Amino acid sequence: MNNFNLSLFIKHLNEGLSNTSDMLEAVCDIIVMHFFVDLKLIDSSGIIIIDKQNQGESQKRVIPITTLGKLILSRSTDFSNDEALGIDIALGPLIVLLKTRKDNIKTNRIERINKVRATVNTLSFSELEAATLITKAFETNEGLINAGKIAKELNISRSVITSTLRKLESSGLLEARSLGMKGTYVRIKDQILIDELRKL
Repeated sequence: MNNFNLSLFIKHLNEGLSNTSDMLEAVCDIIVMHFFVDLKLIDSSGIIIIDKQNQGESQKRVIPITTLGKLILSRSTDFSNDEALGIDIALGPLIVLLKTRKDNIKTNRIERINKVRATVNTLSFSELEAATLITKAFETNEGLINAGKIAKELNISRSVITSTLRKLESSGLLEARSLGMKGTYVRIKDQILIDELRKL
């Protein structure tokens, strides 16, 4: 049976929040260690951020974390009053850390959108047409293109296709590799490029 020590839990929680770069992971590790639970931390979109398997028990306690997500704890025994208090205490830093994570993701997306738009703005009209057709050439984010076929369809030279690929590749938005007679392998490295080109 788990002999939960609330004071020790709070001490470890404070240490985990001050002595590690990945505080979200640290808080979850401390919860697993002190409560002897399986743990899943899920964000508001339903994506599992952290999944810790400790004992594989099926009894679950689902704890909403404001609108940011939920914490699922699973074990075979009920939680004591001290443990319930410990969970409430842990929710404080979890809320702050999840909010920070959400803000960082939003900031990162804005930066990526600005980078894509800045690169797209450097393309000539013909290069923009080529880029749009290239991203439509395959169903997933990668595949083979035939530069000659695209050039003929758009009534432009192959050098425009080459220039387009070079600009997008130098910006880190795609990877292009010639496979000789087979064509050119292209992998889009950021879905935002496809999203932005579809808006034009």
